[in-house]
Amino acid sequence: MDLDLLWLMISTILVLMMQAGFLCLESGLTRAKNSINVAIKNLADLILVFLLWWLFGFGLAFGESEIGLWGSDHFLLEIGNNDAKLGVFFLFQAMFCATAVTIISGAIAERTKFNAYLAIAIIVTLFTYPIFAHWVWGGALSQSAVLLASWGFVDFAGATVVHSLGGWVALAAVIVIGPRSGVFSKKNGVVPPSNLTLATLASVFFLLGWIGFNGGSTLAFNNELPKILINTILAAMAGGVAAYLVSQWLRHPNLQLSVVPVNGLIAGLVAITATCHAVDQTQAFVIGAIGGLIYVYGSILLLKLKIDDAIGAIPVHLFAGIWGTLAVGLFADLSTLNTDMTRIEQIGVQCLGIAICGLWAFGTTFCLLKGLNYFYRLRVTARQEHIGLNVAEHGAKTDLVDFLVAVNEADLDEDLSKRLPVEPFTEVGQIAQQYNKMISRAEQAVHKTTTIVKDVQAGIVTLNASAWVLSVNPAADKIFAGQGRYQGKTFEQLIQVKSIYEVAVQREITHKPWPEILKENGHIYLEGQPKNTLNLVYLDIVITNSSYNDKEYICLVHDITQQKSAEEALFQEKEKAKTTLDSIGDGVISTSPSGEIQYINQTAEKLTGWRQADALGKKLHSVFCAVNNLTEHPSDSLIRQIKQSRDTLITEQSKLLFCRDGQVYAIRYTAAPIFNRAQQLTGIVIVFQDVTHTQRIQRKLNYQATHDALTDLYNRREFDNRLRHLIDNIVAGEGQARVQHVLIYIDLDQFKIVNDVCGHAAGDQLLKQVSQHMQRFVRAQDMLARLGGDEFAILLYNCPLAKGQAIAEKIRQVVRDYRFAWQGKEYAVTTSIGIVAINENSRNLAEVVNQADSACYTSKKRGKNQVNVYQPADNEIQRHKQQVQWVSRLQQAIDQDNGFELYFQKIVAANPDDPSLQFEILLRLRDENHELIPPNAFLPSAERYNLIQAIDKWVIQRTFAWLATHRSRLPHNNMKCAINLSGKSLNDAEVIQVIDQCQAKYQIAPHIICFEITETAAIDNLSLASQFIIQLKNKGFRFALDDFGAGLSSFNYLKNLPVDFLKIDGSFVRQVDQDPLDQAMVQSVANIGKTLGIKTIAEYVASPNIVSYLQAAGVDYLQGYHIHKPEPLDNLAKQFMAKSANQQEALPS
Repeated sequence: MDLDLLWLMISTILVLMMQAGFLCLESGLTRAKNSINVAIKNLADLILVFLLWWLFGFGLAFGESEIGLWGSDHFLLEIGNNDAKLGVFFLFQAMFCATAVTIISGAIAERTKFNAYLAIAIIVTLFTYPIFAHWVWGGALSQSAVLLASWGFVDFAGATVVHSLGGWVALAAVIVIGPRSGVFSKKNGVVPPSNLTLATLASVFFLLGWIGFNGGSTLAFNNELPKILINTILAAMAGGVAAYLVSQWLRHPNLQLSVVPVNGLIAGLVAITATCHAVDQTQAFVIGAIGGLIYVYGSILLLKLKIDDAIGAIPVHLFAGIWGTLAVGLFADLSTLNTDMTRIEQIGVQCLGIAICGLWAFGTTFCLLKGLNYFYRLRVTARQEHIGLNVAEHGAKTDLVDFLVAVNEADLDEDLSKRLPVEPFTEVGQIAQQYNKMISRAEQAVHKTTTIVKDVQAGIVTLNASAWVLSVNPAADKIFAGQGRYQGKTFEQLIQVKSIYEVAVQREITHKPWPEILKENGHIYLEGQPKNTLNLVYLDIVITNSSYNDKEYICLVHDITQQKSAEEALFQEKEKAKTTLDSIGDGVISTSPSGEIQYINQTAEKLTGWRQADALGKKLHSVFCAVNNLTEHPSDSLIRQIKQSRDTLITEQSKLLFCRDGQVYAIRYTAAPIFNRAQQLTGIVIVFQDVTHTQRIQRKLNYQATHDALTDLYNRREFDNRLRHLIDNIVAGEGQARVQHVLIYIDLDQFKIVNDVCGHAAGDQLLKQVSQHMQRFVRAQDMLARLGGDEFAILLYNCPLAKGQAIAEKIRQVVRDYRFAWQGKEYAVTTSIGIVAINENSRNLAEVVNQADSACYTSKKRGKNQVNVYQPADNEIQRHKQQVQWVSRLQQAIDQDNGFELYFQKIVAANPDDPSLQFEILLRLRDENHELIPPNAFLPSAERYNLIQAIDKWVIQRTFAWLATHRSRLPHNNMKCAINLSGKSLNDAEVIQVIDQCQAKYQIAPHIICFEITETAAIDNLSLASQFIIQLKNKGFRFALDDFGAGLSSFNYLKNLPVDFLKIDGSFVRQVDQDPLDQAMVQSVANIGKTLGIKTIAEYVASPNIVSYLQAAGVDYLQGYHIHKPEPLDNLAKQFMAKSANQQEALPS
């Protein structure tokens, strides 16, 4: 045997020592309960790898290459006496393969089945490792071209072929199998090593092994060997130092600092493996140091990704191996590599080799293990993992395992008297001995605690979170009347609770479940009756969480029934204290029977200006200086009154209290005597309240109740009260027949224009300024009031009518000449004024107010800006009276539902082929003789006196109800019912509410209903009309614009009103067949309707000629007396009933 073979044999032996290193490292870094399993796996993979390597793996890796991808001979290798070189090479490479497989063992330790690990070893030995080894080293024996080697990829001793490949497989296995139980939970954290000494010993074995690993890769004992060995050891030391230093700087909480130097040393060895023959010592140092850093940061990365590597095999072998392979291109002497490449080319080839290794090793293994795991679970059960793989997989026991089993049995028995067997000469035996001592002390403590709990006089009840009783002590059993077995009962089953008072919130609690009471850990007083007795008990209960189980609660129960009885017996003795305490909310002073102050509270100190220390012993009237007026002097009259009356004294009126610092307060007080059991006077208590602020508020409220908030004038309520009082005095008075007063009623004429154009803020300012101008002409004894809106009234006391007229005329003139300025523009307003004399002929408030209102109304009717004195014979006033008389009749018709009647008038299509039913709802009123009254007779009064909205609602409700009643007789799918709405309804939210309620109640399809509003009403309230229409159209209702064309700006406003129909004003239809101007107007409306997609309706159609013209003009619908005269709405239902009957008769039998 030559020297080269001898060195290769020695190197093989040294590499074999790496298996001892792996065994020590993995056993030391895993927990003791898994150490035997780890050792057996290391031994098993060595045996299995060697056999499989001889059988098939060596030939696949180093046999004659087939297309550069795998070997094709040397299977079941036969070594003869003349094949020494081949035999030694076989042994050397077998150790390389075993190293790659053993890397995987440590990464997936502590949770992988033994058989599963053997399956992984078989996959790597027979498939993954030999094929990739062939791509890099396959030409070592046959000199044939293989895949990566032919491209120039260099891996001297296996940084990629052995270590990265093993790391890639380990990464795939770790991902498939998953982390150990609890490793990444916040509760458990880092798994500590079981034997750091053994793990540290592994570093020595790895140094010896790497001498053979890198040194043997020369395959010769030559001059390169010393350099390779020095670079190897130098890189190892650099990796260990660098890893240690950076870990000390980072201080990562999940990084085991004690393990870092060992793994850092191994990472340095892995990093130098690929290039140890082609770099100098400085470069070797740098490569090793960076390998150590990569290990540290790689470990942190895996922790962040929650990839559980039990011993750090992946960052040591995979990450450092990748770095070492890349370092070939970065640092290696290119002439030594002998690849005929530039450095950039070499780096590229190295990167390509790294990528191919990752794709091959990780990709194939991950897929194979995923599939295998689907059919055969690779991981042990959670229980097996908990007890450890030593016992679960191999049935191996140790003294530590026996100790843990014994402790677990003792814990399950819950028997503190049991002791563990002790072997005094082992560490585990010493632990057992200390455990027995601790249990003895615990037993003594439990015995002492149990004795205390049994002997204590207070009841102790333990409950779980659901208020189920766990235990009671003898005192509690006595409190609850000896109910025997308590477990399995709730607290409420022990006692019938009458009331619970919670001390923390100072109130009685009701309807609160016991689990909630327990959670609050509070202090309560409970009144109740134990189930086995008729006696009522009072319990003081303090609830606390158990210190050893936060799901259990301890109730300390004191029976305070006798204490409650004693408190009741002491009630009379505590009457004085109770009286004082009950009065503490205000100022409180207590005195002796003779009036010397004995107590004064803080409120009394503040109000009197006397501190308690200064006031004690002083006479009451020298401190409590309460008098009726500013001229009265304080005296002891209060004490004398109490002594004489021996009764409580309550002040009816407020008093003035002079404070020591000069302030004066308004107060009310109560003074009460205090008696002992013998009814002897023992003292006096004065309770007083500061009502200064209350009186100030009362005065303010009184002012607000009688004055208008905007103008500060008197309001309508105060005006009515004073006017009523004045008239009542005149009616009831004697000798006042000649006394005369004057009532002036004022209404602003153009106020609505200013309010609409400039806004409410401008309107409010206008009212303020106008009221100030009026105030100039009102005497001090007279009354100027704002009645509401833009209406004012002046009550002139003891004033002749002529003088009243003069005052009214002055007001009219000054308002007429006044110009209201707003935002750079000026506006003029005028007044319509009505005057009425108040004298012996005035009978009541309503009559006088109606007379003034009628006079004011007459002024408006005669052109506004006038003063009119009420004259009973005035025609305008008579008409106004008639309108007023309509009010009661209309209100009665609405309330009693016996005056109004619904009529209808048909609307027909201009196209005779249109079969649809369309009609408009009309309103009629019957008088006392059952004669019909047309709407133009009563609707003006309804408009003026704000009854029109109520009428609108009445019509809506009755129409919806009628439609629902005759639903089956009417063609609902081809029908339209038009309902008129007044302009005031557009601003009445209740109208929309009534519509919604009717629709919901009667379920009338919204498209059947078409609401008609006049053009004038819409334009006067354009914004409100638009909002009103949109709101109802969104619900499916339709709208028609009535009297269209009557205004000057009809077409201009039309684009802002989303209506469905335009109803042409009747004034343009009556003579449309004769008047060219009417024809032009009708034609324009018809055209604009077609342009906007709005249907047109012509009303007041009175002749066939008009019908012909309207059809020719393109008007869509016709309405008028020629078409259909209005008739009662019920006739429409009768018509359809008759039509239906005729159709039935016409059917063949």
